[in-house]
Parts: sequence; C-alpha cells; structure tokens
Amino acid sequence: DQLKQLRDALQLWAVEKGGSAEIARDPFHLLSLLQIKPGAFRAAVLFASENKRGDLEETSMVDRVYTVVLSRGRGLTAKPTDSLVEGQGDGEPLFDLVEQLREIIRGLSFSAGTTEVTPNYTGTEVFAVDGKALDAYQLTFQIGTLLPEPEPAT
Repeated sequence: DQLKQLRDALQLWAVEKGGSAEIARDPFHLLSLLQIKPGAFRAAVLFASENKRGDLEETSMVDRVYTVVLSRGRGLTAKPTDSLVEGQGDGEPLFDLVEQLREIIRGLSFSAGTTEVTPNYTGTEVFAVDGKALDAYQLTFQIGTLLPEPEPAT
C-alpha cells in the first residue's frame, strides 16, 4: 500500500509536468523504466530495504527505506547535460524537478495506524551504476512501520 500511495502522489505531479511515475520491481526493472520515453522525465519508485528498529524484536517496528530515481530518460548516459540546470524544450530543469519531488515526499502522510505517518527524508544523490554517475538523481526516505502480529505456529 505504501508503494502505491507514493506512486499515486508522484503520478499526479508528474502528469502535470509531462512526465510519469511508476513502481520498479527491482533494480533491473528500474533501469529499463528510466530508459523509456527519452526527453520526458520519469520517476521510478523502488522499495530498497526493511531494517529492524532497535535491538529488540518485540517492538515489531521496522524502518522501510524507499528510493525514487528521477531521470529524463536520455539513454542514461554517463555524461551530464545542461538539462540539469537549463531545462529541455518546454520542460523545467531536472534539478528543479528534484526539489519539487523532495517536497512531495516530505509532505506525504501515511496511515496513522501502521506507520509513523510522516516519512523521514534522508537525502538526494546522483544516481550511479557500478560507480558511474548517470543523468539521474536518487532521493531516499524511510518510514517507521509497525509489523502485524505474527500468526501462531500450528
């Protein structure tokens, strides 16, 4: 549900700006999504990890980490372009879109019954594959989530 809520919020914003937002199944799917539709930007949402919070399992609390990668889909070349700060066609500069995306993430509210409600934005960095920076940015955030009660063993 968290992935769908994030994608839906980003999709509303992206469509207004001539882009799109989708959920990526895994890192390979993420790369293929970012290469589609050169020139238009695309945001790909990826569940990155889930880590137990604290030392005790009894708390049933985990931190779920999500990444959102934003690119113009320009073939994901390793050479940065002027589109980062000057825009492209009628589109805004990619860096402006990154800032807007950050604020959407910071403004999300998740279900009060199962999460901490407000995500913890942890940063933005250049998206890289095998240590090579690409024409994309990765935004990372986490949300504290309460795990459901386990089913008794039979």
